[in-house]
Amino acid sequence: MKTKNRLAAGPLRPPRPARAAVLWALGGLAVLAGHAAAAPEKQAVTLVLQAAAEARTPVTLDLTMRGGRFDEDVWATAYGYNLSQHAGTVSARQAAGGRVRLSVRLTIEGDPGGPRGIATYDVDLARRQDRFTGSYTGTLIDRPVEGSAAGVASQPLVRAV
Repeated sequence: MKTKNRLAAGPLRPPRPARAAVLWALGGLAVLAGHAAAAPEKQAVTLVLQAAAEARTPVTLDLTMRGGRFDEDVWATAYGYNLSQHAGTVSARQAAGGRVRLSVRLTIEGDPGGPRGIATYDVDLARRQDRFTGSYTGTLIDRPVEGSAAGVASQPLVRAV
């Protein structure tokens, strides 16, 4: 008795929802029966701008990316500069091929560790899968800064309600 090849019998069915959810949760692209799991709709992106606050003090940017585009809001920390969290906006959010260009404007909150003011950064990155590398130029309270930038995209954190 001949065994019928199920794949040759007709069109491929999409993966079962539970299996697709597990593959998506693992955070990569997986191929199952000829169907690729979709990239996540929302990702958290953490970028570190080296020496962006002061010499040897990095600024860490926390951004959100939806469908390959960055949201307008950004939060930043610069713990070697002060202990505050700094809110800001991302205005120019260009992405073409493997390149990403961002213009970031932060309101630097003052505390006893550092003064209050505005920081602006133009960030130019190359993207390879979920990794970003590149450089930035900008100002921190009227002081020019420049250096390297690196980051990673990951699944967003789930907030408890």
